[in-house]
Amino acid sequence: TGANLTIDPAPLTVTAEAKSKIYGDADPELTYMADGFKRTDTKESVMSGALERAAGENAGTYAISQGTVTAGNNYTISYTGADLTINRKEIGLSWGTTAFTYNGLAQVPEATATGLVDGDSCDVTVTGAGTDAGSYTATASALSNSNYKLPAEGTKDYTIGRAALSVTTPDAEKVYDGTPLSAAGSITGLVNSETATLAAAGTQTKAGSSTNAYSISWDGTAAEANYEIASETLGTLTVTPKEVTVSGITAASKRYDRSAAAVLNYDSVVISGMIAGDDLSVRATGTFEDEKAGRDKNVNITGITLMGKDAANYKLAASGNQSSTTADITRISSGGSSGTTTVKGYVGSVGGTWNQDGSNWSYTYLDGHRAEGWNYLYYNGRSDWYYFDGAGLMQTGWIDWEENRYYLNPVSDGRKGALLTGWQLIDGNWYYFEPVRGRNQGRMYRNESTPDGYTLGPDGAWTGSSGARE
Repeated sequence: TGANLTIDPAPLTVTAEAKSKIYGDADPELTYMADGFKRTDTKESVMSGALERAAGENAGTYAISQGTVTAGNNYTISYTGADLTINRKEIGLSWGTTAFTYNGLAQVPEATATGLVDGDSCDVTVTGAGTDAGSYTATASALSNSNYKLPAEGTKDYTIGRAALSVTTPDAEKVYDGTPLSAAGSITGLVNSETATLAAAGTQTKAGSSTNAYSISWDGTAAEANYEIASETLGTLTVTPKEVTVSGITAASKRYDRSAAAVLNYDSVVISGMIAGDDLSVRATGTFEDEKAGRDKNVNITGITLMGKDAANYKLAASGNQSSTTADITRISSGGSSGTTTVKGYVGSVGGTWNQDGSNWSYTYLDGHRAEGWNYLYYNGRSDWYYFDGAGLMQTGWIDWEENRYYLNPVSDGRKGALLTGWQLIDGNWYYFEPVRGRNQGRMYRNESTPDGYTLGPDGAWTGSSGARE
């Protein structure tokens, strides 16, 4: 009885190889290893078909199955699977602006993912936001798409600059009143409703002008470190002089001295409009209406000048200032009841006493004061002009007075010291002196012609023109 030989399929071990790829790339070829071939069989001669993997394209792990792989009827496959791993794709980063200006809010650069698969989107989360002005580092910390991963270098340095402020202060003006002038300005550029106080730092008290300066007090919600002054428009503080009027100037009476000059007295001066406590005084020029003797003569007041350490803060009003006062010019006595004198052999009735000390002569009035300057005195039966220095000594010869020259008789001929007039021969030269009272009597002529037609040189000496002098 015959029998059959049964040939069973040989066992064949098929082991899939693990595979990987980057998200978005094409799948790699799925491969496997086979072991257990008989005789001359090989993988290439026996096996056919292809492995398959689980469906899906997102990053993750996908099982590789036997799929359609077969070794024919001669083998029974024992299959060991593996996985296809889809790894996350590393993105690139494109950073936005890295230079900010302080705005009171948190700020950080934006980062944009680059290198995405077509049609994908991926938001980048950035940490490290800063608020105050300063330097910072931003970090890309998370992605919205799990198929991607951050690059190894995911940071960016950035800065927040100070916000720009503009300060404006106004012009201001007032008349001097002894108190400081100031005017507050304004500040623009504070952000996010922050506050600070702009205070007037400039003041002008005295007459003049100065810049209207300012100061900022960081006493609100704004911090000084977050701001900088970008522009200033500063006004000017101007204090103008205060107008005053002057009254109460008096003039001192004097003895007749051939001059209209008057001495003013300021003891009773009233400066109307002056601020209490200020140092202010006045000076002026007083001039009698003429040089003649008389009572209650008009004295013109001119050239009123404000003086004192506060004078620059004032000015004279255009009207309302004192322009005149009155005073006396008393006559010089040409006689008196003091008796007679025989000094130097002369006899005459005098209003005082001539005194001799060696070669010096002086004159003492009945009230005890010594004659100084020009004095019209009686001597030897006549009255003449004499000139005494500050010590009260009678002068002789040439004297200069108020830009003119005069000649006082130097000879002891009964008129020593008397003012000479008309033609005089002095040291070999002829000179001419004004003979008429009221016309600066005794003044030496020079650079002009005499009433009788003679020309005098710059030194007053006759030049020889228009005839000869005898």
